[in-house]
Amino acid sequence: MYTIVIPCRDGAATLDAQLNALLEQEASVDFEVLVVDNGSTDGTADLVRSVASNDDRVHLIDASARTGINHARNRGVEAARGDRILLCDADDIVHEGWLAAHHAAFEAGAECVGGGLDRTLPDGTVIMRQRELLFVGWDLASPFGANCGFTREVYERIGGFDETFRDGGDDTDFFWRAALAGATSVLVPDAVVTYALRADLRRVMRQHINYGRGVTHLYVRHRASGMPRSSPIRAVLSVTACLLIIVTSGRRSLRRRFAVERLAGRIGRLRESVRRRTCYL
Repeated sequence: MYTIVIPCRDGAATLDAQLNALLEQEASVDFEVLVVDNGSTDGTADLVRSVASNDDRVHLIDASARTGINHARNRGVEAARGDRILLCDADDIVHEGWLAAHHAAFEAGAECVGGGLDRTLPDGTVIMRQRELLFVGWDLASPFGANCGFTREVYERIGGFDETFRDGGDDTDFFWRAALAGATSVLVPDAVVTYALRADLRRVMRQHINYGRGVTHLYVRHRASGMPRSSPIRAVLSVTACLLIIVTSGRRSLRRRFAVERLAGRIGRLRESVRRRTCYL
């Protein structure tokens, strides 16, 4: 049996579309969907109860005791009946065949899986189709947290998600620890999710500052296991290039957006380096 865990905080505006996409999945396996409410103050809980009243595969799990996506993920896995766990987000939409593709990978022997992302703006424009695993400053692969999965045995082997990760790096840390414990992550290119992007560049910048902070946290956590220190010279060159692109590009250009993301990530790394008294730029 599969358990699909959706960590959610104030997701009422988008969650219904994701639940519909999940419940319409055609696969020769039983599955349940656990929406793990991480302290929502909107109509998330009422929405899930309404859907659950018409489909007994859907369940609402309370995870309001502590905010943080990893806390919600852990509460979801603890409540899961399935031995194979899949994760997706409340503001994205899984594509047709998503569950079947992941199932095929598990049946072929995978312990950890990761699918692809269609990074999509609010107007429906797809700006990037990613069909690869993520590499963050090291040669260990990690699935994207918005489209990934693992066996319960792996989860228990490594002790679940580290709830001290709150700004980014949360899923990467899990799959790195899994890899170091002997569980390889497998790419499942046919398991695709429409990944919702923010349109407002100020919100994009705040998001990627948090991602950058998470990368520095990853370094502090994993440097003893071999994660290399970043190059300060490369960081300076990257920041310079990003500033030039931002100054010379149109306000709505994708080049400007990507430059803002990279610059914000470097700012986040710097902030977290200062806070943790280390250097990972």
